[in-house]
Amino acid sequence: MAKAKINLSIAKNPSTPVEILKLLAKEKDEGVRSDVASNPSTPLEILKNLAKDGSEDVIYSVAMNPNVSDDLIKILMGEEYGKRGLAENPRTNTATLDKLAKDESHKIRNLVANNPSTRIETLIELSKDESDWVRSGVASNPCTPEDILIKLASEKDEDRIRAYVAQNESAPTAALDLLIKDPEESTREYTARHPNLSVSLIAECTAKKGKDASLKEYSALNPSLPTELILTLSKDKNSSVRASIASNPSTPLEILETLLKDKDEDVRRNICQNPNANEVLFNALAKDKEDSVRWFLAMNKELASSILETLSKDGSARVRQSVASHPNSSPEILEALSKDKDESIRDGVASNPNTPIGIINEYAGLKK
Repeated sequence: MAKAKINLSIAKNPSTPVEILKLLAKEKDEGVRSDVASNPSTPLEILKNLAKDGSEDVIYSVAMNPNVSDDLIKILMGEEYGKRGLAENPRTNTATLDKLAKDESHKIRNLVANNPSTRIETLIELSKDESDWVRSGVASNPCTPEDILIKLASEKDEDRIRAYVAQNESAPTAALDLLIKDPEESTREYTARHPNLSVSLIAECTAKKGKDASLKEYSALNPSLPTELILTLSKDKNSSVRASIASNPSTPLEILETLLKDKDEDVRRNICQNPNANEVLFNALAKDKEDSVRWFLAMNKELASSILETLSKDGSARVRQSVASHPNSSPEILEALSKDKDESIRDGVASNPNTPIGIINEYAGLKK
């Protein structure tokens, strides 16, 4: 077993015992120290030491730790990568974010603009920033007020900003109805799949042809698509459109059952992540002839342990690796996979919070 690689997996596991984290915090490999620094179970005293590490990556990881404290912030504000991590971390206090919003670096201001914990008043100020990168961050932020998003959607000379508004989950209908006519194809595509787009305009997108044909595929992903159009598009001759319907969270179970028999593996693969799929469908997908379908199924975070048990014995290494990393894998499944001949699977076991402590100790070179 490659010791350095397994240490990376152990270092990021929130169930790793503190005594092992202390040892790993002193590893020569900065990747291992970075994973210890980002681990939510790493004690404050270890984080304080790592905040003074010579590696920018380690310092950034400390700043991104969900348990970042006022004491840590004082240390990190003196480091460029410490400020970057704090600007991005949603757990950073608003007073620090306000200070970073005035930083001379547009990169740091952009990260503050993207941060969902940034105050509304600060976002309004940043929406006027001279840097289009900073305004793009405001355009991406789900907490940005609707009137600001509408204003940003109207920036004629800034394609990037309009595209970010189109991807913002909080974008209002008024902004989206404007953006569906955007000169940039990618912005129109983002808009076509947005649930806040007017239903009448979503319906128009499903009939697009020629140079706008891609809008049909993207509108098929839209959760606000009426059921009758979902049914129609599920029979479309274009497999990409059918694959989009298979992904759509509003697609009813009975349509998913029909799509399960689709000859295109992308269609069947997309059913694997659909929230309306049930255990009957999952059991069928676990036996699909294509390993890419079984792989996508193994990545479904809602999968029951009984199906994970089946997939843990799959002939495909990438399927077993996904089971090894899965949050619902039982200790029994993980114990069996800990002996797998494939290193990537053992790495997945080492990073899984459900892995028995005895196995983590064994991987770390300690007694069970």
